[in-house]
Amino acid sequence: MAHSSKTQLAVRSTYVNEQQDLTAAAAEHGVSYGTARNWKKRAKDEGDDWDTARNALLLSQGGKKELLNQVLERFYIQSERIFESIEKTEQLKPQEMVDLMSKWADSMSKVSKFLGTSNNFDKIGFAMELLQLLSTFIRNDYPQHANAFLEILEPFGREVSKTYG
Repeated sequence: MAHSSKTQLAVRSTYVNEQQDLTAAAAEHGVSYGTARNWKKRAKDEGDDWDTARNALLLSQGGKKELLNQVLERFYIQSERIFESIEKTEQLKPQEMVDLMSKWADSMSKVSKFLGTSNNFDKIGFAMELLQLLSTFIRNDYPQHANAFLEILEPFGREVSKTYG
């Protein structure tokens, strides 16, 4: 079933702006996860990286430290689940467990390093913060123009992502 570009924008908005995972964003708009994943990949290939936009929005709302904390929190939650699974698996040898934990520590180090050095997050974060400020300003002071602004805001957000992401 073909979906409208409006539906694709809605899925992107839910994923980026509402910070829902892609599965939930797709379900909210009646789209299969596979379709949403394909849209996300195609957008990235065209220069609109949904993950960069999502992380930049987090940055604009709370800065690098907050973003790092949120990513690390998600990482640790997933890590706990993985460690619980490892503990329940009796067939793992001690060396295999050490290898898995070493890989986890390496991943943790890479995530921390990446989040600490990305200048693109600063640029796109500022752009997204500015768009949010403009959106609030229009909604409060020029409500008669809100619908027109909202109609162009999401496609323009993709352009911001392409330029700064």
